[in-house]
Amino acid sequence: MVSVLISFSRITILAFVLVFTLIDIIQMFEFKNSEVLGSVFSTIQSVMVVLLLANTSFLLFLAKEDYIYLYLLAGQLLLFILIGITLNKLTLPASRALINNMLFFLALSFSFLERLSDGRAIRQFVFAIISLIVATLVIVIIRQIRSIESLMFVFAGIGIALLMVVSLLGKVEYGAKLSLFIADYIRRENGAQTVLLGGIYQPDSQCLVGPMIRDGAANYHVRYIFIGTDGWSERTGFTNKDQMRAQAVRDMAASAENMVVLTESDKFLSPGTVPMNIKNQPKLVITDQNIPEQAQRSLHEEGIEILL
Repeated sequence: MVSVLISFSRITILAFVLVFTLIDIIQMFEFKNSEVLGSVFSTIQSVMVVLLLANTSFLLFLAKEDYIYLYLLAGQLLLFILIGITLNKLTLPASRALINNMLFFLALSFSFLERLSDGRAIRQFVFAIISLIVATLVIVIIRQIRSIESLMFVFAGIGIALLMVVSLLGKVEYGAKLSLFIADYIRRENGAQTVLLGGIYQPDSQCLVGPMIRDGAANYHVRYIFIGTDGWSERTGFTNKDQMRAQAVRDMAASAENMVVLTESDKFLSPGTVPMNIKNQPKLVITDQNIPEQAQRSLHEEGIEILL
């Protein structure tokens, strides 16, 4: 059922984006829209923003069974209401189309980051709150400047400089690379031979699972197996949110000499629901520098090397 909803959600997300963009185009070229029609367009765009957020959050909740996504949705909607009220009060005349576009791109950023990790989505949410406070202060200060028009190029320069900082210091994330996705990705590499183990295909994760994985893995012996994880706890070790994927990891690990765990540091803050039962097998964990100190100590005590 979840897989069907995820497949259908691709169509709904595309529909939300197309409707929002179409209204933007109409407003761009139809200069004589009445106030009533403009209000209708603005309302429809606001609904598209809400539906986009709700679509992502509810699907992630159904797929991962984690209420954090519903809490995030409630907080994001409240934040959007505050942004709309604040900008409508402080900017005269207020551009509803501009506000809607800002909220739309902010909603896209929330959706992208939630799919990567809930920790990053929470950080983005905190940054958005701080940005709202700073933006409010800036607007209040600017309104006190009488000859604001003469400083237009100064503000433009500051904006360009800030964008350059992001382009230079920002970090590009390509999302999760799972099973069949990886096979398709590396097929472009010259000299790479790809072997796929058979099994039941899970559309949402693009993974193969089931007893055929165990039978196929038994025919191979490898030095390294690289795995991901949905969570970690000091008591149970690395965890997953899907029983069949956890079993697939165990089946493949039986044919490997060394196990390497590739994961984000956020996963060490949220234990999953299904223990992988591989506590003594990982030899190396590759993660980022934000891994909690307690997790580092626990991994070192188990003889697991950490590469940041």
